[in-house]
Amino acid sequence: MSEHRHDSVLPPDRQLLKTATRALVRAFGNTEAAGVAVGRRQQAISDMQSSTVDAFMPIGDVATLEDNTTGLPGHPHVTRALAQRQGFDLVKRPTALPSDGDLLILMAQLSGQYGEITRSACEALADGVVLPVEASTVAALVQRHVEISVQMIAVLAAIAEGDA
Repeated sequence: MSEHRHDSVLPPDRQLLKTATRALVRAFGNTEAAGVAVGRRQQAISDMQSSTVDAFMPIGDVATLEDNTTGLPGHPHVTRALAQRQGFDLVKRPTALPSDGDLLILMAQLSGQYGEITRSACEALADGVVLPVEASTVAALVQRHVEISVQMIAVLAAIAEGDA
């Protein structure tokens, strides 16, 4: 793959993909195991992770490895990086078919979560400066709010489709 080599490091948007690919390969096991799983040489997998090689993992290979790293921290590594490059965040859909009885529970959770977000944000703003740790706390609460919202969307979609 020497035709893809660069004398310098790839730009930041491409580095994000390299970082995600390294994390995916590490989650799968190692370069050798990933190569065997997708039918590629170990060197090719190494090149796909290298910050100085303009070679990237094919989407089919990404799918194979991500299918086998479900549930591990950071999953889905490359899919998440691709979404981030385009300005999106990923939120996992619920796996169990929701029922209309879940709607009231989710509404209560959303209401409580919103109150917690408001309280934490006000505490962070009280001194006029939001510290990184405060921002992380509020961001985690907002992320949980989004996850509950996605569950609520799934409940409403199931009701609309007659599945609930």
